Amino acid sequence: IINIENILVNSDNGDIVRDCIKKIKTTLGRTTTLLIDGLRKNEVSSANLDKANEIIEIVKNLIISEEKQINLFSSYDGSLNKYDLLTSYQKLSFENISIEDKIKILDCDLNYYSKLQLTALLGKDILIFKDISLKEKLNKLVRHIFTDIKLVLVHKDLGYKPITDLSKIYCNRITSGNPRCKIL
Repeated sequence: IINIENILVNSDNGDIVRDCIKKIKTTLGRTTTLLIDGLRKNEVSSANLDKANEIIEIVKNLIISEEKQINLFSSYDGSLNKYDLLTSYQKLSFENISIEDKIKILDCDLNYYSKLQLTALLGKDILIFKDISLKEKLNKLVRHIFTDIKLVLVHKDLGYKPITDLSKIYCNRITSGNPRCKIL
């Protein structure tokens, strides 16, 4: 998402993406590590994990999935063909024409164009979170470990407590590239 910062058009949706980029580049809570730095070294604090989840949910809502067709001339043989919206955007990105002309050809507005920019860059990558959030995906991952084995908490004075309700286990952070969990 940081890669799009310099090419993003000025629009309401562009401002939303810029706000997400700002969150990626700032600290939150007690952590002193930026989200982007934590992701790069596979060390994500609880606060940064919450922030990453929030950013992914925002981006998911900006990704375009509609099946719109645009008439454009083929760069191969010059014939007029129908192209899907994303392919049309990508074809027009090679053309030396103004953004206003691209918007006119794509029959959209500036806000929609900024969504196209984001979709072209992140559309395929964000699909892994299409029906599930980052936190839900990580929770499923840590809970799956305990489907075949029983988690038992051990305390010196209180004794043993088997955990039977897996929904109480959740991923709270990532350290050394591996999810870490807590129990409610």
